[in-house]
Amino acid sequence: MSAAVLFHAAYGLVVARCSNQPYGLFGSLFLGRLQGSLGASDSLGLFINTLPIITHLKGSVEEYIASVKDLLEGLLSYEQTPLSEIHSWSGVPNEQALFSTLLNYRHTAVGSVLEADGDFELGFEIVGEYERTNYPLVLNVDDYGEDFGMTAQMDGGIDPTRILSYMEVVLEGLLAGLYSETEVSTIGMLTSSKQEE
Repeated sequence: MSAAVLFHAAYGLVVARCSNQPYGLFGSLFLGRLQGSLGASDSLGLFINTLPIITHLKGSVEEYIASVKDLLEGLLSYEQTPLSEIHSWSGVPNEQALFSTLLNYRHTAVGSVLEADGDFELGFEIVGEYERTNYPLVLNVDDYGEDFGMTAQMDGGIDPTRILSYMEVVLEGLLAGLYSETEVSTIGMLTSSKQEE
């Protein structure tokens, strides 16, 4: 099991709990180059695609995580299929969004950003940056190899740190549940202090 599978499983559980549904539906970014299209490795351009993920909260934690792993592996053959085409297969009207939240799991090398120094100057000055998305809730997971970082972007009045807290609790619950016969439906997402309130 890869860490990406675990984070997708956790996010599916958080989305399900926040939606009060027995399933989680969200979008996930796929690289778009993994299936080895002819010349893809030599081509410039953005190959990233967004695909819908639906996780069903049933079975043991081990069974749930295995089902998420199978789902992600099965989606690889669709990584270059446009989301608009998948949306038309769903039967959901085009005016209605297929999902409203996105998980962006990315492998990020520590120190991968080039820093300009005296030997390497492009003549540009970065004055600020802003990440923009069309989704009201986006969770970014940075996999640094030995550690992870998470950031959440949200529209509206909900504090993004709530989602990060939910993810932390759910990740701990899933990892603990792997060593027992815990049913995934019993995994909560509130810290013990929040449960007591």
